[in-house]
Amino acid sequence: MINNEEVIYDENESSYNIKSPFLKGEVVKDHINRCLVCRSKEMKKGYYNSSLSNSGEEIKEYIHDTRKTFISSVKALKALLYPEIKENSEIDNKIKEFEEAEKKIFNNYAYDELILENGKLESTGRKYIPEEDDSLYVVVNNNGVKSYQKRKGVYNDKISLYWNEMIDLYDLIFSYLNLLIHKKEYFSPEQAGY
Repeated sequence: MINNEEVIYDENESSYNIKSPFLKGEVVKDHINRCLVCRSKEMKKGYYNSSLSNSGEEIKEYIHDTRKTFISSVKALKALLYPEIKENSEIDNKIKEFEEAEKKIFNNYAYDELILENGKLESTGRKYIPEEDDSLYVVVNNNGVKSYQKRKGVYNDKISLYWNEMIDLYDLIFSYLNLLIHKKEYFSPEQAGY
């Protein structure tokens, strides 16, 4: 038997299915908790943990970069709250300021990709933040003879500075998203149904 009964939800609820309401406040609450768990850890770069198996083979396990995990969590929360951000001009303007600051940080630390063409280094026009220990071209001067070589880790200091500045920025973004959630009263006893 099919139930064609229409269900009406108030303005803070929406539905994908007649039988199961999508409660945005609950989803936001879950995601806030995820962000808090990510930020509660020490912010450090990713690394490989090596151990030996019973048969003597090396086992490598990658431990994720907690900085990137936190930043990704806040980006997801920002995307989830996009309609609310657009409805609040104060928060929307602040988020735009943060996005400009993020571009500035990127431009300060981005690597201008170089390729070796006809014995010369040429820019591809592509800018990015390399991964830790990426091999990048450097100019080597041996007794006045200039050559180009790829070397690992030559950009590591800048990569580390970039991610550390991004953490500071995303702490601020997370704070403003929390302010927005507070203003929307998602977690008030009335909204939660207590």
